[in-house]
Amino acid sequence: MASLYAAQMERDEAGDLALPEFARQSELAVESYELLAATNDRFSGAASTVKPLLLSEGFGYLGITGVYVCLTGESSVSRAEYPASLSFTMCHELAHSLAFAAEDEANFCAFLACEQSPSPILRYSGYYNAFVYCYNALHKADPAAAQTLWQACSEEVLHDCRVHVAYNQQYEGKVQDAAQKVNDTYLKAFHEEGVQSYGLVADYLIAHYLALETETGGCSAPQRCWAFWAWFCGGTCCKTAWTRRICSCPAAARSRPF
Repeated sequence: MASLYAAQMERDEAGDLALPEFARQSELAVESYELLAATNDRFSGAASTVKPLLLSEGFGYLGITGVYVCLTGESSVSRAEYPASLSFTMCHELAHSLAFAAEDEANFCAFLACEQSPSPILRYSGYYNAFVYCYNALHKADPAAAQTLWQACSEEVLHDCRVHVAYNQQYEGKVQDAAQKVNDTYLKAFHEEGVQSYGLVADYLIAHYLALETETGGCSAPQRCWAFWAWFCGGTCCKTAWTRRICSCPAAARSRPF
């Protein structure tokens, strides 16, 4: 799916994303939750807008792309966020405004909102980030399978991933390392798994896909595993030992209810 929507994105001569201004993406993010709330009222009442962070460039060096201020009910996102992730991050901070405090749960809500949106911009942002989180999870378990997945992606997705890595590297350094340690300690104080909790959304995404397959009477259990990866990257992925193990260890059993 990431490859499908990547091909629909406007790009410049270098192949980089050319997306609407911050304010327009904020409107689309808020609208996506309104649509999601129509299917489940648990998503009603999100913040009415997403504001740009002051000193966005400075926050980039701290590794901070967005914040939710509970005292004022404001969701704010850095203007320096990588373009392919901007809409997803907006939806993530809006999820916090709905009292989804855990980072993995906020990430999953962000994906659902992006998926619900009719905008290709939000849909791509959702599937792009879902692909990145799931690819990273797969790479830790089976680097060879991850390489197969990587090769199955479209050139547009691969380009965005490469540019994303280079984009983030400009902000890396001792300041960001120190800030990440503080954030890690803060999250653990609330019984989360530190900064790693963001990546735990992979469990929810796998469970979500398997639930969709069950509802629609789709693939058999062995087929669902490799089909899951094709769903996110949009390519044809090989069956691997690691992806087959997903079905023998149901993701739903490993995911906390939200």
